[in-house]
Amino acid sequence: MRITSKKISFKLAKQSDLNLLKSWFNKSHVKEFWDNSNEMWENVESFLNGNKILYDYWIGLYENLSFSLVITSDASETDPSAPGSDNHLQSWIEPNEKVWTIDFMIGEEAYLGKGLSYLTLIKFTDRKSVV
Repeated sequence: MRITSKKISFKLAKQSDLNLLKSWFNKSHVKEFWDNSNEMWENVESFLNGNKILYDYWIGLYENLSFSLVITSDASETDPSAPGSDNHLQSWIEPNEKVWTIDFMIGEEAYLGKGLSYLTLIKFTDRKSVV
C-alpha cells in the first residue's frame, strides 16, 4: 500500500466520537505521553457538546477511516486566565497575527510506523493556513 497525503482528510470531532477518543487515550502508546486527567476530559467533552473552552479537536482520517487526533488552539485568542492557556506565547505574537498551537497523535496502532505523522501534519497545516 502506497501512503499518500491525498487520502488524508479531517473533520471536527463530534459527540459521536467520544468513545473513539476515549479508546485512543487508553492505549499504551498514547498513555505514555498524553494527559488523561479529569480536566482534560472536561475540555474535550465541553468541545464535543459545542462549548469550546480552549482547544479544537480534529479527527484525522485516512481513506475515510479515523486514525489520528489533531488538537489546535489559536494562541492569539487565548484567554490568559483560562486553565491551561497558552498565555506564555502572548509576548511572541505580533498584533493582529495568528499563532496556532498544535498537538498530534496517531490513535490507531495499525497506522503507526507508516510515515503518516509527517504527511498528516503537513496536510493539516496547509489546510489550516487557508481557514
